[in-house]
Amino acid sequence: MAANVAFTQVNVSFDSAFVGRVTSSGARREAGLAFEADMQELEPLKEAINRMLNQLRQ
Repeated sequence: MAANVAFTQVNVSFDSAFVGRVTSSGARREAGLAFEADMQELEPLKEAINRMLNQLRQ
């Protein structure tokens, strides 16, 4: 019964925020790297965010 409910929700629960090769785990990983770079003062936050976005667009 639960499997049937899950199957009917396949199209409803699709997360269209991530397209192509970008995944939610990849976005989380890149955000973590950007945060760490900023906290360790390795690069300014704006540069870290731009690097993150460039990585996700590849």
